Amino acid sequence: MFRIFFVIFSLLFSFKINGQGVLSSELQAVIAESNPSDFISIRIEFKENVDCYYLNNEFKENEISVDERPKIVIEQLQDQANISQTEIVKDIERLYKSSYRNLKQFWVVNLIIIEAKADLINFLNSQSSIALLDFENDKIVMHDAFKINSVNSQKTPGGVENGLEAINAPAMWALGYTGRGRIVYDYDTGVWPNHPAFSSRYMGNFFPTSQSWFPWASSEPNGVISDHGTHTLGTIAGLDTTTKDTIGVAFKSYWIANDYVNSTVATLPPIADMILAFEWALNPDGDITTTSDIPDVISNSWRWYDGADTVQCGGYVVNLMNAIEAAGIANVFSGGNSGPSNTTVSCTSTNKHLRGKHL
Repeated sequence: MFRIFFVIFSLLFSFKINGQGVLSSELQAVIAESNPSDFISIRIEFKENVDCYYLNNEFKENEISVDERPKIVIEQLQDQANISQTEIVKDIERLYKSSYRNLKQFWVVNLIIIEAKADLINFLNSQSSIALLDFENDKIVMHDAFKINSVNSQKTPGGVENGLEAINAPAMWALGYTGRGRIVYDYDTGVWPNHPAFSSRYMGNFFPTSQSWFPWASSEPNGVISDHGTHTLGTIAGLDTTTKDTIGVAFKSYWIANDYVNSTVATLPPIADMILAFEWALNPDGDITTTSDIPDVISNSWRWYDGADTVQCGGYVVNLMNAIEAAGIANVFSGGNSGPSNTTVSCTSTNKHLRGKHL
């Protein structure tokens, strides 16, 4: 009898949400297979969003300085999130106390991630301010290290890695663009901060750890999860202090980091926390009137754990990337280390504009 009732309930609920056009097909399928008392992890995306792509173009046209941009972007994003989310959250907390848990709000993108029961999802589906309710199961995975055949690893004092020659980095260095005074954010598996290739340029040497390291697994910077993050930071900012052989592109830059990327999908943080690690980058010291703490570049050597690289070409991911770029940060993703066919580039996104400064 219960099974018959549940099937009827599911069909009625699915019919209603189909009519609203707010729930994704994936979430509808999950609801149909769940009990009404089950908590389902969902993402609430709102209709009203700051158009950071347009805002970024306005900055360029009006020659708004890089130091002015982050404050404008943060204030507009926070104001919009407050307008969209406040009443919804009040209703959830007042009317559906037993139907939700783990509510997390964001401002860098206008969304909420929450675990909700069917009655709360049904209520959210009726709200005109909501653009999409989707099942939240996004995951990411790091790119494996590039494997090459054995080569002569003998270093030459003052030498340069072949890859740096290939991208013509020495020509930029000759013009003075060595990363001096710039900050890079290694969004990866963590970093061994005492590595001699960049230990002296860790921002935590000069400022609080809270604005230099955004922790997931460890409160202090380290590379326990994997050496992958230390390796990628070397590619960005390393310099062999013994031989002066150049390892990184921006070998005089300072750095900050996190340990939000892992080697297995099962141990990755939830996407809500991954978004927070980007949100932090716009204001590491918690003061929107300062900009010296904001990274010039975010390096991402990881990918979305799904199929075709068009999956993340819409919705909140685009808004997130546009917000970071509007704040003047170059948010660069690797394309993976597979090849050589044209279907081996993993899910990726690259924002090419620096914060008006040069590495």
